Order: sequence, then structure tokens, then C-alpha cells
Amino acid sequence: MKLLEKISFSQIINIVNQLDEDKEKGLIKIINSMLTKKCIKDLLDGKAKF
Repeated sequence: MKLLEKISFSQIINIVNQLDEDKEKGLIKIINSMLTKKCIKDLLDGKAKF
């Protein structure tokens, strides 16, 4: 089981809030990249919903 599946959403928010500004920005960039890749994959697979 993945680590994030074992903790609640509020615990994740608390962890993110403890990050310094540079690490928080880095995490946001990683998440945005992952979401962008998923959206492009869904679009190419014909699964995108508009």
C-alpha cells in the first residue's frame, strides 16, 4: 500500500504546510506535470472529457 493511501487528506495538507516555500513550489510543479501528462494521455486515448 502506498504511503499517501495510509494517511488522511488533512494529514497530507499539514505535511505540505510544513514545507518551506521552495520545496512547496517544487511539489506543485511535480503535481502539475503529472496532471498535464495524464490529461495529454487521456486526450490521445480519446478519454478526455470537455
